[in-house]
Amino acid sequence: MTNEDKMIQLAFSIYSNPGIYALLIGSGASRGSGIPTGWEIMLDLIRKIGAVSGEKEIENPEKWYWDKYKEKPTYSNLVKRLARTREEQRGILREYFEPNKKEGEAGEKQPTKAHKTIARLVSKGYIKMILTTNFDRLIEKAIEEEGISDYQVISTKDKMKGRTPYIHRVTIIKLHGDYIDGEMKNTPEELLKYSKEKNKLLDKVFDDFGLIVCGWSAMYDEALRNALHRRKNRRYSIYWTVRSEPESEAKKLVKFLKANLITIEGADTFYEELSNKIEALEAYSKPHPLSSAIAIEETKKCIAENNYIKLDDLVRKERKKIKNKFENSFYGNPGEFGPEELVNYCFNNLETLLHIIACISFYSNGNYKKILISTIEEFAYENMNGYEYLPILAIIYTCGITSLLNENYVNLFGLLIETKLRGRNVKSLIEEVYVNEMTNWIQSSFEKYKNRPTSSSFLLCNNLKRLFVNFTTNEKEYEDFFDVFEFLYALVYLWLTIEDIESTNRFWTPVGKYAWNFSITFSNSYIKYFIEERIKEGDNWSFLKTGFFDGSIDKFETYYKKYKENVPDIWG
Repeated sequence: MTNEDKMIQLAFSIYSNPGIYALLIGSGASRGSGIPTGWEIMLDLIRKIGAVSGEKEIENPEKWYWDKYKEKPTYSNLVKRLARTREEQRGILREYFEPNKKEGEAGEKQPTKAHKTIARLVSKGYIKMILTTNFDRLIEKAIEEEGISDYQVISTKDKMKGRTPYIHRVTIIKLHGDYIDGEMKNTPEELLKYSKEKNKLLDKVFDDFGLIVCGWSAMYDEALRNALHRRKNRRYSIYWTVRSEPESEAKKLVKFLKANLITIEGADTFYEELSNKIEALEAYSKPHPLSSAIAIEETKKCIAENNYIKLDDLVRKERKKIKNKFENSFYGNPGEFGPEELVNYCFNNLETLLHIIACISFYSNGNYKKILISTIEEFAYENMNGYEYLPILAIIYTCGITSLLNENYVNLFGLLIETKLRGRNVKSLIEEVYVNEMTNWIQSSFEKYKNRPTSSSFLLCNNLKRLFVNFTTNEKEYEDFFDVFEFLYALVYLWLTIEDIESTNRFWTPVGKYAWNFSITFSNSYIKYFIEERIKEGDNWSFLKTGFFDGSIDKFETYYKKYKENVPDIWG
């Protein structure tokens, strides 16, 4: 198998079996962070002891220490010679693992891309067990930056005794200790064997988990090699990464374990590629199309986190999917559908996008106006006919009604004034697109709408109703705001098309279902209440402050009065 084949196989295994693979991380994973290896730290500590003792230069630190103190250098011996208390000893080691100001500014001794990618896999539940030979705390830091606090670190005998069963928590096993605990092991003698308790734990881990080895040469860790040789359970595979030809001990282990060998450039690129492949599986496996519930929660989350890019991407993907589908089977090719089927096909396919648009319009006041405008413009065409107006009008009405419900007039202004018909950028969209364009098609296609001059408005109202259960308290509130939106749509149309409304005797504007029995019902309508209550606010009405009617309450009242008087004639 090629490297690519093995990476694909590994990604499928992790995605299909979350939490089943453990990571074995060696020093290679921290190499790019600027933290020295354990051996380098030991040699540096010896040189510091030598400097304090008056030695200017030590060519062979290990031999010098043996000759002087007649003992093998270990972390425990070295730090005890440099400091007495545990806290002082930690301070000596801290400089090797924690960045000073200069290093922090340079981004050194910080979690690498590999650590951060591992942390993301942990946060998603794909990885729950990590074994590391490193003394640093980079993996812990990366996990905490990902927002995970409920994890356990096993680095000492005491922590091993008090551990929670690892099936319940993310677990990090520090095989050779942690610099903060001071129980670090690095010399060949120290790495010859583990305690009985640690061997028992490792036997259990290696039997229960598959294994991904990265950055570990296997050269000096005899006790860890022996633990792997004891592995009996072969239910889950082992993947072993190398930058070049593996060392002799690693080669023996790979053969014994029948591990899949993967050649990599480094830990950063390996984990990034693995994560990308898992994310590709996630994306492919998401509900398609997005369920309305997921779409609503995703949209709310983007708005709450002010994540414009993610929300824009969500909307673009959804509308692209719909456009591709509509262009093949909706626009210009209605023969395969009857009228009722055509309407159902349109609203069923639009449902997720309409939910997204409704959330944006309702919960945000202008921050995502461009997303709304671009979505509306993408579904607006020149020379549309009859049923072809259904998608664009469904989007316009959804956006307009939800904007009104939460008084997000900036979104309403973007919809009615700033949105243009593609190919005719001089005029606002509402001068070219309105509900009455569907009337003839609906009256000729549906018996129940045959005798209603505003049949297209009723059809929209009936088919959009189910989208508003999350934004209205009852059906009446929805229908009231549906009427208000259509009424304001007509007023704004007049304002855009007729400069001097008072001197005009005959005019036309789109009318909605509110015009049905207008002379009888208007005096008791919610439209009248909504508008006349807000007229009391004068120029301070936020609707006007966004730019409608040039911000003038007097101008608004002039158009309002004139239109009320003429609705019966327009209707007739």
